[in-house]
Amino acid sequence: MANKKSTKKTTTKKTTAKKVKVAEKKNVKEIEEVEEIEEVEEKKESKKPTSKKSSIKTIVIVLVCICAFLGLSFLLPGDEPEKKELPSVSEWSETVKKGTVLTVLASKTCPHCQEYKPVIERLSSEYGFTLYFFELEDLSEDEQNVLMSTFKLTNFDGGVPYSFIVKDNKFVDDAVGYSEEDNVVSFLAKNGVIKDIDYNKDK
Repeated sequence: MANKKSTKKTTTKKTTAKKVKVAEKKNVKEIEEVEEIEEVEEKKESKKPTSKKSSIKTIVIVLVCICAFLGLSFLLPGDEPEKKELPSVSEWSETVKKGTVLTVLASKTCPHCQEYKPVIERLSSEYGFTLYFFELEDLSEDEQNVLMSTFKLTNFDGGVPYSFIVKDNKFVDDAVGYSEEDNVVSFLAKNGVIKDIDYNKDK
């Protein structure tokens, strides 16, 4: 009887051990399967396109970088257009003492002055006469007084553009308002500002 019991116990132990091994194998297989599934899922996740939130973040970062770059480009010294030097009243005071000088008093807000400016500047360059074009807004009150009181300006009542000619520190002639180019050339030629064209004084 004892032998039968011990044989049964041994058989039971062996069966139990087998069952445990089978169970362990099953568990290992299940764990491996789960791990494989997780790996596949991870790969799928990594292949998925980025989410909208991360795309928006990327766009925002790029825009901030562009704005920062543009901001710095304004702050850094670059090729700025050269500012044209304004005519000097003190220089004008010295220049009118010798030679022939055309002086124009104008205003930035006067459309006729702004129309006249490129014409008279081109004529000055073309015929080589001395021109001072003053926009009154650029001058101090003292500078305006110097321009208006150095010579007796016969027709100046504040109207612009106002052009006057001085030769060797003496007032010669003046003109008020904007004229066509031909009339301006005639006015300048008549008063000896332009010398290389014929002008009939009897006209």
